[in-house]
Amino acid sequence: MRLLITILSFFVVINATLAQTCIMADYTLNGTALDRSSNAFHGQNNGAAPASNRYGLSDSALLFDGIDDHILLPKQFDYPARTISIWFNASVIDNSIDAIFTADGPNYQNGNTIMAVTNDPNTNAPSLKYTCGGIEHYMPIEKDIWYLATITRDASTTKFYLNCVNVFSGASQSIASKDGVDSAVIGCGRKINNFFNGSIDNAMIYDCVLSDSEICGLLTSTQNDIAVKNSHSLFPNPALDKITIQLADRHTKPADIIIYNLNGQIVKQLLHTSNSSTTISVADWASGMYFYTIIQDDEQYTGQFTVQ
Repeated sequence: MRLLITILSFFVVINATLAQTCIMADYTLNGTALDRSSNAFHGQNNGAAPASNRYGLSDSALLFDGIDDHILLPKQFDYPARTISIWFNASVIDNSIDAIFTADGPNYQNGNTIMAVTNDPNTNAPSLKYTCGGIEHYMPIEKDIWYLATITRDASTTKFYLNCVNVFSGASQSIASKDGVDSAVIGCGRKINNFFNGSIDNAMIYDCVLSDSEICGLLTSTQNDIAVKNSHSLFPNPALDKITIQLADRHTKPADIIIYNLNGQIVKQLLHTSNSSTTISVADWASGMYFYTIIQDDEQYTGQFTVQ
């Protein structure tokens, strides 16, 4: 049994590593819309509030109010081969089409990509509605439950997944709408409408088609966020003149600490070489919310704090 667990763990790590080779944007949505991939395609958060994620960790997802909250992303992500994967938990599912993720508009050459919650028009059952290149498919779901929804598409085949189970496969098409914003959005439709009511976590965008096993690896690969969150702390929060970041003593490598303002601009970056605490002066910083990323031993965590 121990050997079997070791082998399964090995393949989970390999699959997670493969999935990272073509990742274009990784929105952990840990209370922010920052992209933690090397591309830094940071989103613009319009109203979504920090919330607990699927593990119950506070400030580790974003809550959308179903009225006007949304995140505007800086790109279309209109790749000929692509994978879009996103965790969501819908608070309301009714006859309206409430979009979780939308990449659709007049300049899309490789078809649209949409995930939304609504009632299936044929069965009236609460459902996740997939759309890709004009292909539509409904999958029954329930409100107040976390799901991982994934769409893969290349020139020949489009696939839809729910919790890493392939629920649809068909020939790809390239249909897109003739109007809408010229970039992808999270939490609403292409006209900044059809707002989602619920929580969203870990939106990942790739310019390749992930395999079935790689997609299943996404179910477990984000567990590292828990370990990193439980091993670092920042205080005081809110801060007046300084903050202290306490690093875990279990790590062996230096920690890269990056602090951003609300506009995604880096205001402080340092490499901390010891496994103790580091203190940073914020006395001259403007009042408001800031976000920080800690990268250490190939683990990464993003948090937030406020300067008064």
